[in-house]
Amino acid sequence: MTGGNVVILGLTGDNFGAGMTGGMAYIYDVDKKFKYRINEETLIYQGIQSNYWENMLKSFIINHYDETGSLHAKKIIDNWESELSKFIQICPKEIIHSLEEPLIEEAKKKKAT
Repeated sequence: MTGGNVVILGLTGDNFGAGMTGGMAYIYDVDKKFKYRINEETLIYQGIQSNYWENMLKSFIINHYDETGSLHAKKIIDNWESELSKFIQICPKEIIHSLEEPLIEEAKKKKAT
């Protein structure tokens, strides 16, 4: 992946993100085993830690539901408060400095002062 955004609401294979040089990925990590499948050499991963990125993720899932009628997406949206904690945000290390919004809300506050 060299740009754009992707939301994966299912399982991923091993070595996820190898070759990822741009963009943002969100993984629905229900089994809490994603950390064993990611290529950590070039990527950072974390839970969703800012309102900006949370809103973006939620809008992607809502759009997916609107376009497909996915019951899986509807379940996530309807239970957002508990489901949000199951998402992992993935970003290439090389683009962290060029993101419009920081990955962590606290970083945004520090940048403003």
